[in-house]
Amino acid sequence: MPKSVPDPDADVTYELRIQLADITPPIWRTFIVPGYIGLDDLNYVVQIVMGWTNSHLHEFGKGARRFAPPNPEADDYGPKVFDEADFILEDLLKRPNQSLSYLYDLGDGWSHLITLKAIRPKRCTAPKVLAGERACPPEDCGGSWGYAEKLKAWADPEHEEHQEILDWLPEGYDPEVYPMAEVNKLSRRALRLRLRRAAVIRDGCGRGMAYG
Repeated sequence: MPKSVPDPDADVTYELRIQLADITPPIWRTFIVPGYIGLDDLNYVVQIVMGWTNSHLHEFGKGARRFAPPNPEADDYGPKVFDEADFILEDLLKRPNQSLSYLYDLGDGWSHLITLKAIRPKRCTAPKVLAGERACPPEDCGGSWGYAEKLKAWADPEHEEHQEILDWLPEGYDPEVYPMAEVNKLSRRALRLRLRRAAVIRDGCGRGMAYG
């Protein structure tokens, strides 16, 4: 199914909550995006607001359907995977409390739940984080189990791997701190420019209206 072409006079803002699974205390963010954002650009937003580096494969899910970038090496077996660039958010989430799954890094298996919290009848000129708690896990740390083990070593100066973990973690890393103001400050311009440049609506006949 191709992307819908939105009515510019009917732009809406989607307030979303994303939470990382299998982590306690929870790691979550609440943020806003245009309702007509494509899933390909939603991935870019999720990467920034969560704190990932977009270094691995990902996929969205809605019910039994899966959405991901095209993979020319994929075989024809298994469930069909739709091209995420052909779908916009408001075609998949139409009412509050509906949700999408988001899987990042198929090796570490970081599973997220994206839930629509509210639909606001006004235009969203740029994505923005409204709230959030706790830092994103570092890339390639072994999934939720590996991250928990590394945090134990990080918190215990007597742990045999304590210094090794300190050297491995980014300088100044604190698992309890989410730098929301910094994320918004650093990402606002980049996200706005990307949405204007790259997030376009397919009407079934090719590239068309740009976001923003």
